[in-house]
Formats: sequence, structure tokens, C-alpha cells
Amino acid sequence: MTRVHNETRYPEHEVAELVRFAIDRSRVDLAEVKVLPEALPDEPTKPPGRGWVDPLANGTCRITVMPKSHSYLRDYNGPEFLRGSAANPFPVYAWQDWRESLVHLVAHECEHVAGERDESRCERAAVATLEAYQAERTP
Repeated sequence: MTRVHNETRYPEHEVAELVRFAIDRSRVDLAEVKVLPEALPDEPTKPPGRGWVDPLANGTCRITVMPKSHSYLRDYNGPEFLRGSAANPFPVYAWQDWRESLVHLVAHECEHVAGERDESRCERAAVATLEAYQAERTP
């Protein structure tokens, strides 16, 4: 069973439940997930998540994430991509709150732990998990 270390102000039981939701839909067996407080505005380059296999701990899989506390729209619409074009492999998605952020980030990092290096594939898998979570939340 995955150990969940919650270092945020969010309720322990809810954080653990959300982490398990994301892990249950992944291809990995995680030993540990650490949920940290959101990065401060003066730390914009700090990544919101990191997943790795720890070779010093017999290949133990670990993830660290920092869910965002506010709603968020992610649209990879930079100069290298045309919105809606086949050349843009990244999905557009939105988080309504920290819960959705947490589910998405854990699912994304699970893909990396499973060996996926392609960011767009990790994003698509994470968005599929996020959409499953959103569908369960909708009354």
C-alpha cells in the first residue's frame, strides 16, 4: 500500500483518497507519495511534480507533488503549436480546485515512474484520469 505524506493544510483522509484514485488508474505500484504545499509566487520555476524510481532504495517508486489551490487552465498554445492543429499533441484542460490538481499531478507523475518520457503522453493519460475524477464528482 502506498504511503501518503501530506504536508499541506488539506485534510489527510481526502488527500490520501485522491492520491489513491489517481494511482488506481495507473500502471505503477508506488511506495510513497509526498504532497507538499503549493510553490510560492516567487518560485515560478519550481516544478509542480516529480516522479522517480529510487535506485538506492531497491527501485522504490516515489512521487512528490504540489497541487495548486486555485482554478487553472492549461493550454499548450505556444508559438511552436497552432491551437487545434494535429501538430499540437497536448490536451487543453482545467482544474477547478486543489483536488483536481492533485489527481492530475499524481496521474502525470505515475506515467513518468512507469517509464514514459514523452510529456504529451503523460499529459493525455493524466487528463483521462482527471476526466474520470470529474465525472465521478458530477452529481
